Amino acid sequence: MKNVTNGAVGGSYVSAYPNSLTLDSSRNILIFNDTIYYYASIGSSYNVTLINNKIGNVFATSSTDVYIIDNQFHGVRCQACIDTSSGVTISGNDIPGCDCVSVSVSRSDHVSMTDNIIGGDVALLIGESSTVDISNNKITGGIDHGVSLGGCSDLSFRGNRVRAITDQYPFVEVDSCNGVDISGNSIAPQYFEPYYKEDLLRVSRSSNIMIAGNDLLNATSGQGTSDALIVSDSSSARIIANNIESNGQGILLDNTQSFQVFHNNFINNVVQAIDTNSSQNSWDDGYPGGGNYWSDPSAPAVTGMVQYSPSTVNSQSKTRSLTAIIQLPLGVDGSTVVASSIRVNGTVSLASGRLVLQVTKGGQQLSARFATGQLLALFPSPGTYVLEVSGNIVTTTSFRPFSASAPVRFIGT
Repeated sequence: MKNVTNGAVGGSYVSAYPNSLTLDSSRNILIFNDTIYYYASIGSSYNVTLINNKIGNVFATSSTDVYIIDNQFHGVRCQACIDTSSGVTISGNDIPGCDCVSVSVSRSDHVSMTDNIIGGDVALLIGESSTVDISNNKITGGIDHGVSLGGCSDLSFRGNRVRAITDQYPFVEVDSCNGVDISGNSIAPQYFEPYYKEDLLRVSRSSNIMIAGNDLLNATSGQGTSDALIVSDSSSARIIANNIESNGQGILLDNTQSFQVFHNNFINNVVQAIDTNSSQNSWDDGYPGGGNYWSDPSAPAVTGMVQYSPSTVNSQSKTRSLTAIIQLPLGVDGSTVVASSIRVNGTVSLASGRLVLQVTKGGQQLSARFATGQLLALFPSPGTYVLEVSGNIVTTTSFRPFSASAPVRFIGT
């Protein structure tokens, strides 16, 4: 079919090989209730709908407004492949896949994939595309990849159920993307696999990321440690309200910047969290939002020493800040102290928002500044008061609390 306008094919059986049905430079075409044994090829066409067909494969290239809805796929090789197209909807299809890529979208925009059942060795491959919505799909298989999303912008991956077994690849991988929303998904292995390393979600070289409300479960393996969430070489992300449970390792951040990690549940992971080579990351939302829930709060606290400068304050003092010089015990790395968690007597946070680290013979020292005006509420009357500086240290297994106390004299006005 070439140069056809306002056409329809319904209730037919077509089995020519390799292309059982070809559309070229056509518009307003309806393909419904057909058995298309091999390939349906759509090129340079507009407003094409394939609905309720039994079909081998669909290839759509250089087309606009293509609707692939409620079809049963059975072909080998890529079963639904979209290239250089715009306004594509893939919804309600059964795409079992094979030992290849099941669904592929490349160099396209405004693509919606919803309510599909997708299997195969690589269930879903999205590359160099924009404004892509992948939601409420059931995705299984994935020996080579479950879901691979690369070079995309304005990408959402929401409400999907991913159950996969992969060999060396993560179940869901996002690479070199900007503007990513990964929310409300359930990602876990299909079953325990003793021979593969089962990582659930990996994000790399990406920015402006939201990872929220996901269940990341049971990443365990007989071949090394499996990870629930790995993020590397990325910036500007919010990791919020996820359930991260029964994994070899929970969250691993490496070489990241400006991350906010709040309100997550870390439950029974062998290693709860690791944050290395990062800057301006925050694991605590402050009062009253708080940080994260950890299932092993019994990790021993770290007790240090602190000296305040000046050691005497009054309400008329010209010194606008109080500096706490905190001496950490030997072996404690000051760079692992979470600046946003620092408080005096559990209420007053840092004035400058950062800590100054120095290395001494006795270990490492942190200098923290607090606004005198905020501290005055801790001194109801003249006298000597013991002020406690407390916070969290992120370790390879969890957060450990630390504290240090010393007296400060308040002389009133």
